Amino acid sequence: MSIGTEKRAFPRYLAVSFPVLIDPPSLSDVMLDLVDVSLGGYRVVVTERPAEGDRFDCSVEIKGKLFPECRGKVARVIENKTDLPIWFVGMSLHPAEDQQIAYEDVMNELFSVSWKKL
Repeated sequence: MSIGTEKRAFPRYLAVSFPVLIDPPSLSDVMLDLVDVSLGGYRVVVTERPAEGDRFDCSVEIKGKLFPECRGKVARVIENKTDLPIWFVGMSLHPAEDQQIAYEDVMNELFSVSWKKL
């Protein structure tokens, strides 16, 4: 994911101390390790390779607010060729329709704090 050449709909922020937990039972046995985040999605680390286009159900907790019925889609998969094989996965995530405004509000609240833009 080349940072400088991407044309993004939303700015991306480094996920250091970002208070977001993503639990996708069909994608990983553990909470996902965030790399970076934007209003449109997340880049995470997984230990098993998903296929681009895979869709999954998940729950997301942001600053203690739970969004239990989210739908995710794998947008991009990049292998990190190390001794321990891991993949960087770019994914979009959408809360249930009745939670969309609350989700955007809490994300915008987080972004209003001085997070490091990439």
